[in-house]
Amino acid sequence: MWIGIVSLFPEMFQALTHYGITRRAI
Repeated sequence: MWIGIVSLFPEMFQALTHYGITRRAI
């Protein structure tokens, strides 16, 4: 279970960061 969370977290974090940057740019 922890392995799934650890492998999934970076993708979610990257997506959230990208979303935040896109929102800020607009």
